[in-house]
Amino acid sequence: MIPFMERRLCTRPRLVLGYGSSAVAAPWARWFRRHGWEVHLAATAAETYLLVCRWDPQAVILDV
Repeated sequence: MIPFMERRLCTRPRLVLGYGSSAVAAPWARWFRRHGWEVHLAATAAETYLLVCRWDPQAVILDV
C-alpha cells in the first residue's frame, strides 16, 4: 500500500522507464512527460523493480 503522502491526486498515467543509457532515456522521458505521462526513471533492474512495486505504473519500458 502506498502511504497517503505519496499518492498523486492527478489522473496522469504513470510510466517506469528502465534504461541502459541516460542519453537515450532522457529524450523519451521528456516526450512522455510532454504527452501527459508521469515518468519515473530507473538505472538498474533492481531500481526498476522497486519503482514498479512502489508506484504500480500503467506501463513499464525496459531499454535492454
